[in-house]
Amino acid sequence: MRWRFKSATLICAALAIVFSGAVAGFAQTSTASKKAEAAKQAAEKAAQASAEVTGFVRALYASPMASQEAPVSARLQQLRAAALANSKRINAPVAGLDFAFELNAQDSEPGFQKTLRISQLRNDGKRARVRATFRNHRPVELWYELVRENGVLVIDDVQSRRDPRWALSGLYAAGAKEK
Repeated sequence: MRWRFKSATLICAALAIVFSGAVAGFAQTSTASKKAEAAKQAAEKAAQASAEVTGFVRALYASPMASQEAPVSARLQQLRAAALANSKRINAPVAGLDFAFELNAQDSEPGFQKTLRISQLRNDGKRARVRATFRNHRPVELWYELVRENGVLVIDDVQSRRDPRWALSGLYAAGAKEK
């Protein structure tokens, strides 16, 4: 009888060890699946964010010469307004206002959109950088600096990364000072 009692105790102890291992394994599996799900959600969110910022820039090229209606940051609006005011004051076009920044030219080459490539360079949720490359009379590479203002994506600056190099904010600032 004693032997049976000891055997039963040993069996219960063994089952407890096995069961606790199974629970720990389940907990690890559950934690791993939660981590995998969180990683999947983060990847989906990043893909959506990338699609949003690249889609924003792509929309600028759907209707060339529409840069005047493009949503820009308050900072860029102030710089543009100063350049416009100076242009009216001196009764002449000034830097930044005399071309379509999204084309890096005053006009577009027919079919340039066929060469358009847009890619996200950086995106932290608040600020993003998007590269647009295309051929418009010559190779063009523009970097769009995008920010969120009041939850809305807007252009904070545009930079030409090939000759002639410029930053839109710099052109507007220079245009505001022209005489």
